Amino acid sequence: MASGIKFDLIEFLKLAPKYFLPLLLFSGFVIFIPSSWLGYLSLDELVNKYRWIFSLVFLLSLSLILSGTAIGIGGRLKRARGKRNVKKNVKAKLENLSERQKSILRELAFGDRNTISLPVNDGEVRELELYKIIYRSSSLSTMHVYFDYNLQPLALEIINKNKNILD
Repeated sequence: MASGIKFDLIEFLKLAPKYFLPLLLFSGFVIFIPSSWLGYLSLDELVNKYRWIFSLVFLLSLSLILSGTAIGIGGRLKRARGKRNVKKNVKAKLENLSERQKSILRELAFGDRNTISLPVNDGEVRELELYKIIYRSSSLSTMHVYFDYNLQPLALEIINKNKNILD
């Protein structure tokens, strides 16, 4: 009869790389420690018999840690590139706005309110939202058409640096 403990290799391999660090350290310690120390720790027979297993664990742990680190670095680089592209697109769109879009942004950037209600079915409003210049700040609408919108912090920063962009 099974004991109820189930080992899933795929789930084990999906663990974060930091969980493989103890395995890497222990197996590396056992593989690379001098034989005299192994004798002192009474591990010499165990290591001589199962060195291939410790070596396999060491290589597997090392490869999982290195690949996890590389994937993490790649993800960070991808997010940074994405942010840079968004900033570039926002700047480009802010330099090419219609008069209606400029008036909306002037009201948000320089008006006395941070939020204004705009029709969701207006193409110019939707374009500002798609370019991540404004965002819908509420999911509640007035008459199912008007939603509250705010200015994105990045767009506000660009507008404040170049105030004549909305002229």
